[in-house]
Amino acid sequence: TFSKIFCFITLASGLKDNILLMQAASHHPDSAPLVLSPAIKLFLASSCDILESDVDTYWKALRNIIWHGDGGTSSVDIMKAANMDNIWLPAPCILFLPHHTCQTCDCPAHHNFLFLTIMMHAKCHTNYHHGFSVKAGVQTFYPGIPDILQVGGHQFVETKDIHLWHTMTLISWY
Repeated sequence: TFSKIFCFITLASGLKDNILLMQAASHHPDSAPLVLSPAIKLFLASSCDILESDVDTYWKALRNIIWHGDGGTSSVDIMKAANMDNIWLPAPCILFLPHHTCQTCDCPAHHNFLFLTIMMHAKCHTNYHHGFSVKAGVQTFYPGIPDILQVGGHQFVETKDIHLWHTMTLISWY
């Protein structure tokens, strides 16, 4: 039905980074993968009320629309969809890097290798983190303000919560 197709497109669009996570490092992030991991298949089948065996058919027919489309749903919406029916999620929240390839201009593998989470790139010796990179002892922050900031070793806070705390502090002074 149309609602199942819409559900599949919407949820799969929001899971692009999760889908890329299971691909080879040489896979280009602008190219839609040919196959999905078993965890993603199970999640989409359960969420969209389709057979797990049909997920491959849906993916084959819709993968380019999903991959190159503008939208998708947020991880919060995906969690809501999963929690409505007690559906198993691959992970409730994964902090991916804001880019998928090496950003160092002088790197021999510049824009060639796929990575999504914190890592040390062996070719250019750049250590990539959620909000910044470190090369030769120099820490460089990514442009813009991210939605989630690292405030400690393993502590992350959403930017909207920081704004709320700041507002509450200002209000409490009066």
